[in-house]
Amino acid sequence: MEFTRIADSLIRFGAEDGDYMVTRGDDLIVDFADKVKAIRFTSGYRIYIRASVGKRVGFYTSSDLSREGVEEAAKTAVEIAKVSPEDPYWVGAPRGLGLTDVEGIYDSRLAELTPDEAIDMVMSAIEGVSSRPGVRPVRGSLRVGVREYTIGNLNGEEVSRRGTSIFIYISGRAEEPGRSAVYTDFQNSRSLNRVKPYELGREVGLKACEFLDAKTISTGSYDLILDGRVAASIFSVMLSQAVSADAVQIGRSPLAGKIGCKLLSEDVTFV
Repeated sequence: MEFTRIADSLIRFGAEDGDYMVTRGDDLIVDFADKVKAIRFTSGYRIYIRASVGKRVGFYTSSDLSREGVEEAAKTAVEIAKVSPEDPYWVGAPRGLGLTDVEGIYDSRLAELTPDEAIDMVMSAIEGVSSRPGVRPVRGSLRVGVREYTIGNLNGEEVSRRGTSIFIYISGRAEEPGRSAVYTDFQNSRSLNRVKPYELGREVGLKACEFLDAKTISTGSYDLILDGRVAASIFSVMLSQAVSADAVQIGRSPLAGKIGCKLLSEDVTFV
């Protein structure tokens, strides 16, 4: 879907530069414990607009994609820019928008997952936890999301990408006379076939039992091995600002001036 009319509206109301992002999100959420507690489905659009007049920059967001809503959002963004103080670091909206081919970020099976299929996955996770004697599921949630992002600027450039995601977590409580322990784990992926609810539940049940024997450790220096999922979240925080086009343009990123340079091993991929 093209949203160049947002750029047209910004120019008509006096923006000298700017850009926009439109997101569409569909979410299927199933909350559960030892049985399904609630099922929700949400869907909607969101517009993020940035407009500049000289070095004055204004931001505005809206969920109204009607012609009137887009006009009002563009007008408001420009009006905010006109009364905002100058930003000495502003050099302009990112230009030269492009796309690269990245496999595995959209799964049609996941995008078309039905509520009944989602419930089957939840019940499988519950069964996995309960397969361990003395353990019961106490909390969990399954979330399936479909996202489409469109980014454009006032130079007539516009690119779009869509992706899917699935996230499931479950907590299991192990109980014995005089003691109890809770363990929580999760799986997340962009494709349906990489999520194994029963195996996740079974692992939660096993770990909850093992945690019954957990003990505190003394203060000291220890070697640390990070779970791959934890490492991924750390890299996300470290790199999210560095790869921002705005940060690169104003020199606040170590990637500034590095176009064409090799930065990491070809064996490393970030999506």
